[in-house]
Amino acid sequence: MVPRSDPAFAVMISRIQNWLGRTLTRKFTLLLAGFLALQVLQLGVGVFGILHLGEEGAFSNEAGRQRYRTLLVAVRAEEALAGGGSRRRGGPPARRDGHLLRALQGFP
Repeated sequence: MVPRSDPAFAVMISRIQNWLGRTLTRKFTLLLAGFLALQVLQLGVGVFGILHLGEEGAFSNEAGRQRYRTLLVAVRAEEALAGGGSRRRGGPPARRDGHLLRALQGFP
C-alpha cells in the first residue's frame, strides 16, 4: 500500500480529482463507461446461462433417446420371441431361426 504522505500519490489523486471535477461531460463519461461495463457483464452471464441450459437439455434428450432405444429393443425381442412380425415395418412374421436378429434389423 502506498502511504498517503507520498507526493506522487497526492499528485495522482489531485489529477484524478481535477479530471473528474472539471466538467459534467467527464463525469457522465465515467458513469456511462461503468454502466456499459455492467451491461457487458450481465450479457456474459446471460449467454453463459443459456449455453448451460442448452447443454443440460441435450444431455436429458440423449438420456431419453437411450431409454427409448432400450425399450424398443425389449419390444422387438418380445415380438420376435412371440413369433409375431414387426408392427412398425408391417413385414411378415419372423421365422423361428434367427428371430432375434431379424427383429433387431429394423432397430434404428
